[in-house]
Amino acid sequence: MITLSHSADAVFDAMLEGWARQQRGTGRFQPSTIDFREQVVRRFARFTGAYPLGVGHPSTSIGGSPI
Repeated sequence: MITLSHSADAVFDAMLEGWARQQRGTGRFQPSTIDFREQVVRRFARFTGAYPLGVGHPSTSIGGSPI
């Protein structure tokens, strides 16, 4: 079995990529809006030192429990 040393990082990145893809799919948002939103979430995660929305181990997620 292969384990990733930064699997929570990979999940977080994939989550943001999916979110951006979903926003692009609606055709309602400019690319700059989508990029700005992603950067806000990344800055928030960096500032708090935790992943939002339950990504990763529950003790490292905002709120302490996964969704």
